Amino acid sequence: MADLHVTPEVLREVSTEFGTAAEQLRASLGSLDIEVAQMLGPSWTGSAASAYDAVWREWHEGSSKVVQGLRAMSELLATAAARYSGTDRDGGVSIAGSGL
Repeated sequence: MADLHVTPEVLREVSTEFGTAAEQLRASLGSLDIEVAQMLGPSWTGSAASAYDAVWREWHEGSSKVVQGLRAMSELLATAAARYSGTDRDGGVSIAGSGL
């Protein structure tokens, strides 16, 4: 059986990286929305415009799900780090209190 070694600080660092990536992607998507709206404007109509709009919306929804996933992973990693730290701390207190 393999040993599992977890370093809460590493979990916190990775959590921060996921959170930063989510925020950067969210900001980039916002900028891209503005650029696309300015580039295409309300004057683009017709079947090509409708087809593009449908694909753009689908792509945008997928990108938003990636942002949500990154945020969720960030939160889960932070929670795991806190739980591992708490368990380690509680174990230390128990051992110290046992008189060993």
